[in-house]
Amino acid sequence: MLVSADAIPASGARRQDFGASPKGILILDGGGRYALIQGNPERPKFKDTNNLRLGATTEEFAAAARSFAANFGSWSVDESNKTLVRKYDLALIPNNDALETKVSVGIRGDDLKLVGTAANGVQTDTVYRRAK
Repeated sequence: MLVSADAIPASGARRQDFGASPKGILILDGGGRYALIQGNPERPKFKDTNNLRLGATTEEFAAAARSFAANFGSWSVDESNKTLVRKYDLALIPNNDALETKVSVGIRGDDLKLVGTAANGVQTDTVYRRAK
């Protein structure tokens, strides 16, 4: 379960793109498949409650997408470099489809810390806690 998700651009000013108390999950199965979802639980609700997805304005949908991330694909571990490698099959952001990412892995108790660098040069610092 997602504990924290911080972005650190070159300026060094830490950002919380999914809010101060983000929610999400990273599922890594034994067959090498994964699913990841992260979001800000404080996102504004859509005004049209009858047709939520298709009734949202462009602005509402854009704001919701900016504070949400989702992708799934395959995963592996490079133990010599202590890295988690994920290859996206599909992502909320279409430009990330088929993207391969590598993040360093740290495990302490039930916490999994992933640190990486996004394509735009922003460092990501994400912590998950084992679900019980």
